[in-house]
Amino acid sequence: MTDHLHALIGSKRKPSEVARYINGISSWRVINYLREAGYESSLQKLRHATGVRAHKYSLWDHHPNLKLVTTENGLMEKANYIHQNPVRSVWWPKLWTTAGPAFDTGDAVRSKTSP
Repeated sequence: MTDHLHALIGSKRKPSEVARYINGISSWRVINYLREAGYESSLQKLRHATGVRAHKYSLWDHHPNLKLVTTENGLMEKANYIHQNPVRSVWWPKLWTTAGPAFDTGDAVRSKTSP
């Protein structure tokens, strides 16, 4: 649960374009935050030797698992799966409420040297 993201997104664009946009924005913000806050050990974990666009860091794997949902039943199935995913994990008490995600930014990064 802590190493991936689930999202239901409606768009006229192709799913791969939406994923590329979300990955780009979120990567930029996370990496800039880590730089500005001095979390060098975390940045080193994201560092990679080579890249197509000469980026130093990569937040996301480049193997998205995109699913196109075309029916209302399919939408409800995916929504229920996404809602129940943290319930089935050990993260339920900390990150999730019965109404949906409970974002607690205070625990996002515990220390500058945390693994």
